[in-house]
Amino acid sequence: MSQEALVKVKGVCDIVFLLDISGSMQPCLNGLVDNIGVFINTLKEGANPNTPSVISDWRIKVSGYRDVEEDGALWWVEYPFVANNVSQIITHLKALEAKGGGDEPESLLDGLWKVASMPTSEKGETADPDKWRHRHDAARIVIIFTDATYKPTLAIPEAAGATLEDVRNKIHAMKLKLCCFVPEGQQCYYDLGATNGCEIEEIPGLIGDKQMMIQYTADKAHFQKVMQQLAKTVSKSSEGGAVAL
Repeated sequence: MSQEALVKVKGVCDIVFLLDISGSMQPCLNGLVDNIGVFINTLKEGANPNTPSVISDWRIKVSGYRDVEEDGALWWVEYPFVANNVSQIITHLKALEAKGGGDEPESLLDGLWKVASMPTSEKGETADPDKWRHRHDAARIVIIFTDATYKPTLAIPEAAGATLEDVRNKIHAMKLKLCCFVPEGQQCYYDLGATNGCEIEEIPGLIGDKQMMIQYTADKAHFQKVMQQLAKTVSKSSEGGAVAL
């Protein structure tokens, strides 16, 4: 790839919000609706006048998962990529309903498999709302929010019996970067964090405590800062680097 072409694709990113939408997650969904504008404004304008953003072109896809075995066909919800349209993203977030899931753990690995299995556009091809852009045309970033652990074995028909290692191989093959907001102190997330390009932010609280996400999102100033820092992480990733959450 020429130097000129490299300059053109810097600051271009496809972002998937992969959200746990089981019954305890409504506070998080509400917080994302309220603060997605902060995230996007930071993407576009930078954290402050002295640190302008490098993002020139972004698309966001909203996806939600529950529990494959508990919820059947209702375990998965997804919307197409939206380019540079904040109101449409908010509409998709508002349409998500926190319900089902049964007891934790949930089907995060199945969701990651689906995201990593999305088709990819050809290099230089016009962006398709149902496909990742080619890896030379855009950085690919997956943002996860959950208050539960994940099932170690996949249950979806196309990947039944697969494990974290299989999912990790797909993530690596697709050149995905993961930004994960997950319960603190859980070995499964330390294991996921060993994936190349994966960053983990631990959410304080006890697994199964419905107050976890309520407390994490109740402080609006704090959650706005979380979204600002996330946007800076995404911006840095689009340059080919990474910064700590």
